[in-house]
Amino acid sequence: MMNVRGGAIAGVLGLWAGLATAAPQPLENFARMPQMRDVVITSDGAYVAFISGADDASVVMTFNRESNGAFQRVAVSEPGRFDVEKCDWANTLRLVCSLTGNIRGKRYAELPFYRTMAVDATGEKIKTLDLLAEKGNLLAQKTTPQNFNAGTNYRTNQGQGGAAGNPDYTLATYGSKYGRTLDYFGSGQRKDQIIGANPNDFDHILIQADDDGNQLPSVFSLNVYDGARAIVVRQSPPIRQFVTDGQGNVRLGWTITGQLNAYYFARKEGETDWRSLERANAFAKKQQLVPVGAATGEDLAYAISEQDGRKALWTFDLMDRRDPQVLFGHPQADLAAPLLNDGRLFGMRYDLEKPAAYYTDESLRGVMDEINRQFPRRFSQVVDMTRNEQTLVIHSFSDVDEGTYYLFDRAERKLKRLGTAYPELKEEGLGEMKAITYKAADGTEIQGYLTVPSGTKAEKLPLIVLPHDGPVARDTWRFSFLKAFLANRGYAVLQMNYRGSSGYGQKWRDAAKQDWGGLAYSDITDATRWAIAQGIADPKRVCIAGWGFGGYAALLGAARNSDLYKCSISIDGISDLQMLKDNAALSGSAAAAFAADQIGSDKGKLTRDSPAEHADSVGIPVLLVHGDLDWEVQVDHSKKMASALKKQKKDYKAVFIKGAGHDLDRKSDRVTLLKEVEEFLQKNLGPGVQAGA
Repeated sequence: MMNVRGGAIAGVLGLWAGLATAAPQPLENFARMPQMRDVVITSDGAYVAFISGADDASVVMTFNRESNGAFQRVAVSEPGRFDVEKCDWANTLRLVCSLTGNIRGKRYAELPFYRTMAVDATGEKIKTLDLLAEKGNLLAQKTTPQNFNAGTNYRTNQGQGGAAGNPDYTLATYGSKYGRTLDYFGSGQRKDQIIGANPNDFDHILIQADDDGNQLPSVFSLNVYDGARAIVVRQSPPIRQFVTDGQGNVRLGWTITGQLNAYYFARKEGETDWRSLERANAFAKKQQLVPVGAATGEDLAYAISEQDGRKALWTFDLMDRRDPQVLFGHPQADLAAPLLNDGRLFGMRYDLEKPAAYYTDESLRGVMDEINRQFPRRFSQVVDMTRNEQTLVIHSFSDVDEGTYYLFDRAERKLKRLGTAYPELKEEGLGEMKAITYKAADGTEIQGYLTVPSGTKAEKLPLIVLPHDGPVARDTWRFSFLKAFLANRGYAVLQMNYRGSSGYGQKWRDAAKQDWGGLAYSDITDATRWAIAQGIADPKRVCIAGWGFGGYAALLGAARNSDLYKCSISIDGISDLQMLKDNAALSGSAAAAFAADQIGSDKGKLTRDSPAEHADSVGIPVLLVHGDLDWEVQVDHSKKMASALKKQKKDYKAVFIKGAGHDLDRKSDRVTLLKEVEEFLQKNLGPGVQAGA
């Protein structure tokens, strides 16, 4: 094991500050977008790039390690038109970024569009790599948002038939190191998705694109300097997603149908014909394999699938000689994001009470184990590396730090600090997040987190109950700008991974299916009662708040449990389950099938579990905040809830933010949110506790 010198690293990372006074910090410091995120390094280690938030814009920055100069701004988004989602290096000098945004149509917020942009590390030769040079060029001043979606119609998903004989297939994608993590069913307007690179080809990368809008992508070789394309793999029905091996070879194709059935196809290196993988297809009839990469130089692909009810890392044979096999799994947790370097899998992320990672390389595992032992109040992981694996990009985070980034030189055993996400925030005033376990009414143990304001005891505190979005998602031990703001203002925050959450296996994930307003909501209510019974919460000062599904739970709380809660805050929240199902149909048949599978079709139950249908029962003040460009939960949900509350003459306030999406991912959006939340809580819960109380 590498002998990492603790003293040297401690000097870089800084010592844990411990509990201290929690003086209110400026609201704007919480609302800012991260100063540093998504750090990537060139294969030779010469350049580093990252995305930085500057007011409402996202800025692409580079750093020349050889000259050790200052960070250089090389590209910037234009708020209201497009944002920079993610960047990666196409070669040792050229950076390729995905641009995204959406517009509001006549009735709905449209699905997002995606475009590809390239720029040199020095900021020169910036160009959008699109076929629609005029209509789709995001860098042209004359381009209007309405032109971004030109040339396609995604309101219908008409099947074309194909090898699997399914007339209702649709695109399905999964994230990779070299490519965007799109929503699972590939919703969105015309996009050129980066799927791989060829280390021996300086000028080109591989993309898949659906230029004719028929939901059948082709693979192209894309020149990252002039945007010229050459066909590599033509449309191959029913394939909706292609996977490369990191060496420029397209080895795997797959699809998920509207009935949520998966099919897989492969080909040998150098071949053009696709072969159906019957062993993988048979396996997928019971449980789906979600490919995350193909191994370089091997007839092997990596995928996420279930093992004993938990998501594990599997391999499957591209020559169809054996059944899929487990490579790594954890008995208590689902595996999360794969860690990839130029197509090579080097690790997997997962979460227990705190984050964890599995590294396939024993030497790398030893390095990261030692770094994490040195700093037990943080979690550090590798997010990128050079081709020779000697320089690592380390993302170190905690419950009070969104992320501080370092370069680690394995030969010299040195960490060099690059920067941090929220440099203005003082960590010692952001509370302390601890894992908790409580019992639901039926005796089931449920895991969650309690954040207590700095310098206070967990006794009789004003409490914000904060269920997560999803519901197929989970809370983890990490920083959240909203949680940190609430704790800094003197409010305790309770989060829980109610049944229906991901991360705990299929049985847990499916337990609340078609029962959002039943079991999932009951688990949230039981968490609130637990906090009161434990003496943690002041029963007269409890508010329920949430985002998306969490906002839905907050509105249910207002209608059903005004005896338990004193106020309710819904951020981009769901108010009508039938409306949510109807909106899902706009994203295609697979998304509609997923929504129906999650929500159900019992109209009586949908009505009973829709907060907008029960505004007459609301007995506490309600705050509604919603972005009008939210395509995941249309703003109509909050408008309908506001109308129902107004009709019943209830105490409410509705704030609609123009141009804001579901994540409220502009600084101005979050300033508006936090100001409204702070004012609302002051009025309905009173001021938070002071340090030392």
